[in-house]
Amino acid sequence: MKPGHAERDQHVTRRQGIHYLVRRHWPLATLLLALSLGAQLYAWLLLDVYSTTAVPLHAQETIEKCKSLSTPAGPPPDFHSRASSDRYESGTPPVLVS
Repeated sequence: MKPGHAERDQHVTRRQGIHYLVRRHWPLATLLLALSLGAQLYAWLLLDVYSTTAVPLHAQETIEKCKSLSTPAGPPPDFHSRASSDRYESGTPPVLVS
């Protein structure tokens, strides 16, 4: 240690002490800053690539339902080509709804 350093270190105020430590230990501070920035960059770029998004099991059904909301109301396209009613139950009496 150079002569005079001990006296100078004792008279350093708190505010001046931080600047003194940064000036004295700038290689260590630069290394710590570079390591922390590198870790942040690694987490931001590389780990984000491997992230996955969970798709619900009923996603396809939900999408089809949303698409069907824009179709106009009315019977299905093959309605007039059927030979019998799809609502008919054998053994039930006929009912006229008026």
